[in-house]
Amino acid sequence: MSNHQVKSICIAGGGSAGWLTAAYALRILPSDINITLVESPNIPIIGVGEATLLGFDKFLSNECNIPFELWTKECDVTIKLGTKFTDWYGDGLDIWEPFLVPTVSHNDYHFDILDLTLKAKIVKPDFYSTCSSWYEISVEDQKIPSTASLNGPNSGHHEVAYNLDAIKLANFLSRWCNEKYPQLTHIKKHIDKPVVKDGNIDHLILQDGSTIHADV
Repeated sequence: MSNHQVKSICIAGGGSAGWLTAAYALRILPSDINITLVESPNIPIIGVGEATLLGFDKFLSNECNIPFELWTKECDVTIKLGTKFTDWYGDGLDIWEPFLVPTVSHNDYHFDILDLTLKAKIVKPDFYSTCSSWYEISVEDQKIPSTASLNGPNSGHHEVAYNLDAIKLANFLSRWCNEKYPQLTHIKKHIDKPVVKDGNIDHLILQDGSTIHADV
């Protein structure tokens, strides 16, 4: 086992993925660990209309310590309660997959409607869409169930997901990290290639000929 102590980390690439990684690492790691993020000024951030997974608000607000009210405002966030698959079988049938799942309790057991549908061996799970009243509430009536977490993580019984602007998210996280963490080095240069030794990346060579070395 190696006793090598990590004192520096390099994140190759920005965008939402790179800056989410940086925000989390800077938050949880000791301040004497230097973190470098290098991103190309010539490659734009890609945004295609992103949606998050459940728990994204907990990650940003709790793990990265970024106020819920701040990042939701900066990134044009809207609430996402489920996914609608239009004409899923090609016969005009729409399938609704809710994130807020109603349950039925009996003798300390909980059975969600999808589980009951599968056990009943219903070939097309339109039963799930039609029997869940939350479809009518959240989609047709455009209302949000009172049990949803609308004011940040842990504010309700059911988690929600979000639609957001990935470009604005990356730019916001870049500003947040650069302003808050002095141990961050932000380099705006194009990566030419990695140099590999013994199966691991030893260092990065940038387009201008400079290099970046890090423990990780």
